Amino acid sequence: MPTRIVSTNAAQTATLTASTTAGSLAASNLLTLRKAQVWRATGTSASLALVWAAAQTIGMVALPFCNLTAGATLRVRGYTLAADASPAFDTTALACCAPDTGWPQYAVRWFTPAAVEKLVIDIADASNPAGYVQAGCLVAGNYWQPELGPSQGVTLGLRDATVKARTDGGDPIAQSGHRHRTLSLSFNAMSEADRAIAFALQATNGTALPVFASVFAGEGTALEHAHQIWGLLDEPFPITLPHYRKYAADLTVEEI
Repeated sequence: MPTRIVSTNAAQTATLTASTTAGSLAASNLLTLRKAQVWRATGTSASLALVWAAAQTIGMVALPFCNLTAGATLRVRGYTLAADASPAFDTTALACCAPDTGWPQYAVRWFTPAAVEKLVIDIADASNPAGYVQAGCLVAGNYWQPELGPSQGVTLGLRDATVKARTDGGDPIAQSGHRHRTLSLSFNAMSEADRAIAFALQATNGTALPVFASVFAGEGTALEHAHQIWGLLDEPFPITLPHYRKYAADLTVEEI
């Protein structure tokens, strides 16, 4: 299973602009951890541009918590220098979303990592019934792909903050709470290089800075879309040495 984890969101250090903005729903909302604080375009197509003062290695972009449909496409163009007229790479417009599953929609595009000073993301979703496109977050960065993916212990879970009780008469009552997903990965044969990256991941991000984790990354399947998550590490995870120079770690990412 090709598993990829993005620990640094380079979008946070870019100058971000949008081709269109609906009222106060500005592009800057994409860089917060408040997914209900969205950026919205005025129509069903728009472009986002990210410019950095120094080149950043980028291998993916994602728009978590978006309203894009299965017919939507993302086109990503990367420019070696911000002033360049022609891109160093162009993914062309490709499908980026799964059919609506009733859970948060993510639009994702993976590509060969490249060092760029400028990134342009073209979004198109002509049949979107809302009449506009919007997203709650923007992720752009390089990814770590362990040499060996997780074992068959991958777990996609759901946490529900609903509070339940019973009346004196025995009738159930419930105060509906927020529900969000979790993705748990169990690595049992990491190399020394992957062990170092895994330790640096939790040392740098802790449980405060988000990561993007995807199982079946790049397959473009419904299975991939079901097993990708933008969230926080649930807790620090120990790294053990059960076999000679083969390391093990269990980590859980909790969706923001």
